[in-house]
Amino acid sequence: MEARNEFVPFSISHPGEILGEELKERGIKQKDFARQIGMQPTHLNSLIRGKMDVSEKIAARLELALGIPFADWMNLQANYHYYSRVIKERDEEEYLALQKEKDYADWLNLKCIYDYLGIRHQDARSRIRQLEQNECLSGAFEYDLGYYRKSNKCQVDERNMRTWLFMVNNEACKTSLENEYVVGNAALAAREIATCANEQILTVAKIKDILNRNGIVYLHVPKLIKTPVDAYSMRRNGRYVIAATYRYNDMDKLAFDIIHELGHVALHIKNDNDAFIRMDEAILDAKEKEADKFASEMLIPSSVWKSMMATGANSLNPYCIVEQLVASAKIHHISPTMAVARYKKESNLYNFPKYRSAKIS
Repeated sequence: MEARNEFVPFSISHPGEILGEELKERGIKQKDFARQIGMQPTHLNSLIRGKMDVSEKIAARLELALGIPFADWMNLQANYHYYSRVIKERDEEEYLALQKEKDYADWLNLKCIYDYLGIRHQDARSRIRQLEQNECLSGAFEYDLGYYRKSNKCQVDERNMRTWLFMVNNEACKTSLENEYVVGNAALAAREIATCANEQILTVAKIKDILNRNGIVYLHVPKLIKTPVDAYSMRRNGRYVIAATYRYNDMDKLAFDIIHELGHVALHIKNDNDAFIRMDEAILDAKEKEADKFASEMLIPSSVWKSMMATGANSLNPYCIVEQLVASAKIHHISPTMAVARYKKESNLYNFPKYRSAKIS
């Protein structure tokens, strides 16, 4: 917009306004000054109110009467014309930028995105300019959110959901990996994570290392308000990405969620832009059930689980059953907390405080 690489003022004073201030400073009345320079009082008043330009003839008279150089008046008038045009163009661009922000805000949580990207400009033009430099922005309008309506209980803010997905994509774009994904790596990674989980040595660092070694990007992107996401998997530009929110501070649940997403990578994600999101309380479709089964089998194979559950207990009391299950889990090299977590889910009995999963570390 600007022809000159310089600061553009918020507003520009007409040289007539400057003349008016000069006359006040000198205690000269407009009527007397008009007579002095040979102008009609009404014309001088128009000049002072910015309704008339300072011509060469007027500039010469002002120099003679006030001692302010002719060139100064002509420069003031030229600058006024220039900056008036520049300010008008800037204001028009600012208006268009504000309209763009409004359009973007219909789809995305701009405040959150601005905070995330460190966009802190006062003017909308600069904010939009920096925002649109982000390569992931256009993809934010392509996310299909229809499947979130499968959830019976979760309240989903779709603007925040798109914003979270944008953040995941942006983090993925910034992350590089040395290893490439090879078919079968998802299953290998899942087995290694399951082994660490059952040995109760799993950490976030181990999850990231295992996934990265197998050519899969791992990200932690905290959830936003009303985005009940646990984990997410996708393929972008040929790369597989898994993101987790740590919505629950539960390492066993995190292990299950990550392996669940690895199930999607192994079984369902074949093309760029394929993606799956894991949320609580969602009605599971066939692919979600397959990913759940994949995770369950990796953590506790069905044959092992059947053997563990077949072990007799001295009582039908759930607490006695859990104690027997824990003993059996140790024999089968299964994490006791993982076994109890599965029993809780299958029995719909959750009040077993003795065997809680470790917190995420």
